[in-house]
Amino acid sequence: MEEPLKLHSWLAPSKLRRTTIVGSKKMVVYDDASNEPVRVFDSGVGAPIPATFGEFRMTYGVGDIVSPNIEVAERLYLELADFCTAVRSGSEPLSSTRLGLDVVRLTEAVDTSIRTSAATISTPGVLVQKR
Repeated sequence: MEEPLKLHSWLAPSKLRRTTIVGSKKMVVYDDASNEPVRVFDSGVGAPIPATFGEFRMTYGVGDIVSPNIEVAERLYLELADFCTAVRSGSEPLSSTRLGLDVVRLTEAVDTSIRTSAATISTPGVLVQKR
């Protein structure tokens, strides 16, 4: 029997690189392939704890959409240009090993928080960089 054709996402003619983060009051959508890569939606869901089942009401809030002015650029190109500059000048690239370690630590903390019913997880040693 002939093996079926296997397709991978990198072969697809349209790329979907979208991340959605939903909070109780706002939602952020990051779309790397859009001219407006970040959109903040002033919307959320409220579900107050009712005393009885008959009192249960879910509320939805819908408001403004904000698209901050962010320069659109190919992220891989920017990262490689920064790396080449760091190699030539001997400086540390923005995407350093320390930043990579912090990303892994934060990802593990999120995973632990999810497994422990949204408990707050301490992340000692993780640096927060403001640009």
